[in-house]
Amino acid sequence: MVSSLAVSRSLVAALIGAMSVSACGGGGGSSDARVVPANYDVDACDSRYVAELKEIATTKKIPDFPKTAGKTEWVRSEFFGKPYDLVDLDAVLDASIIPTALYVRSLGVNVQQIPRTPTAGVCPTYGFLKAAPTELQAIWNEAAGGGSGEGKLAGLYFEYCGPGTGVPCSDREMRQPTILLDQTSDRWTLVHEMMHFNFNQGRKADLNMPTSGEISRRLANSTKAFTAAMKDFADLPTEQDLQKAANALREMTTLSFEVGIRRDLEEVSIEGMLIDLWSQEKLVNVSPNAPASGVWYMTYSRDKFVTVLPPLEKGVAELKKTAAENFWPIVEKDLEATEEILAKMQADLDGKIEVAKHQIKSVQKWVDEDQFKNNKGRVGITSLPPEADFDFVAQEKAALDHIKSHDPEGLRDQLRDAINEIATTLESHR
Repeated sequence: MVSSLAVSRSLVAALIGAMSVSACGGGGGSSDARVVPANYDVDACDSRYVAELKEIATTKKIPDFPKTAGKTEWVRSEFFGKPYDLVDLDAVLDASIIPTALYVRSLGVNVQQIPRTPTAGVCPTYGFLKAAPTELQAIWNEAAGGGSGEGKLAGLYFEYCGPGTGVPCSDREMRQPTILLDQTSDRWTLVHEMMHFNFNQGRKADLNMPTSGEISRRLANSTKAFTAAMKDFADLPTEQDLQKAANALREMTTLSFEVGIRRDLEEVSIEGMLIDLWSQEKLVNVSPNAPASGVWYMTYSRDKFVTVLPPLEKGVAELKKTAAENFWPIVEKDLEATEEILAKMQADLDGKIEVAKHQIKSVQKWVDEDQFKNNKGRVGITSLPPEADFDFVAQEKAALDHIKSHDPEGLRDQLRDAINEIATTLESHR
């Protein structure tokens, strides 16, 4: 590590000059460097990061980064079978911060930073990136719950399309993919956001996966089918009508999982994958606190998802009881199968979190359960100095804001509304 802040600033200035003339292709534009505020403590940065700045200052060249243009290997994640490009993930596993950012840009992703008020002891990690323009800053602030952008959100991925952008969104094509990074967030955060981009590509490329629009229509149709079947059953109870209602609940269960794995549970997928790779010493150059933070985030994301399920579980149980009372064993068996799907869904989630905990404990012997509940710094989700007191309220808000930001179509709310409508329908027929 360099010995003085003044020297560190000169290295950053040299980086700026080098990147301005040698910027690589992708979504970032021709000049992605910006001067780091003078009172930022660059000496707080990781020694490898500072060494890269020094090398750039000496060679006046951008560091090499993996070049895999045109190479693709679609595989399915062990987390819910989500398709992604293995080449892109492999390319950044052992990279450091600057090459990682350059590689993600080379994929056609616009990678920019959100400046923060300078803080002593905090590294301006992404100070070399172009600051996001006003319109992207506004998206960041909205995702962070409003305000000046000084909140705890560490990273954000989205497609910059739709009203006001001049670019229509597409179910099957990528449109202006963008990653915004808190200037002080870590490399884990960038890899996390890159995986949102990667999974988004996978969804759009796999024609067997339903689009968000298709899921939305199926949610609406299954809700209507359930309501109609229960009305007919109330007027004249028949096995056929109860079977129709049971089928609608099975469809709703399937759709709940579809919504979950591309919304709340995508966070479980990404953090679980990264922890697994980290535990195998494949994902390196990350903060030692990041894996435990990932478990916290996996747990939080799981908990937010499962809150929508109780009315659905209760509805399945009520219909099964009705089927048993009327001696309709086929309907009863179908509803038992739906119960098993719901139970397995939650058991799988719990199991993935426990595996992640075990992987971390096997590497970091000092980690215990308290680290997963109160891991100061929350590196990878928020940007706090290591000595900062942990703020549960702020942390949970940041996590929820991050989850919400990946649901521009509002599928989470539609799912919740649909399940609540099922509960209301059942209540009216009791």
